[in-house]
Amino acid sequence: MKLQLNIFLIEERKDDMAVHASVNGTTAIPWRRGRRRLSLLENLRGCQDAWCPGAPWDREGAHAAIRGAPAGSFLVVRDSVTSRPCLLCVSAGDQHGEVLDYNMNCTGTAFQLAESRLSFSDLPQLVLFYSLTR
Repeated sequence: MKLQLNIFLIEERKDDMAVHASVNGTTAIPWRRGRRRLSLLENLRGCQDAWCPGAPWDREGAHAAIRGAPAGSFLVVRDSVTSRPCLLCVSAGDQHGEVLDYNMNCTGTAFQLAESRLSFSDLPQLVLFYSLTR
């Protein structure tokens, strides 16, 4: 399983002032050296509602949403009763639109794929690990 992480971060730059050059009429926004780039894990946490929606989806809905998407595209399905993550759906990206399912175990403090002994303290860490190692 290879998860594909396509995360786009748009930052609002209210504190940067545009500089207009009177000579050639160009406008530039100065680079602020104090800004730190967000890590991949921070980006995953920031957009978790997109790949693990709060409203419970069912397996079929998740499959329909990512069928035909590039290989590694994924969605996490929540249990309709507990609202805990229960299924990781990953697009195989083939011509048949196959979607692979990985059952998840979730306790209050640990997340893991059912067939794995590895556990993670939060869902973004699990997704990041499998996206970098598979």
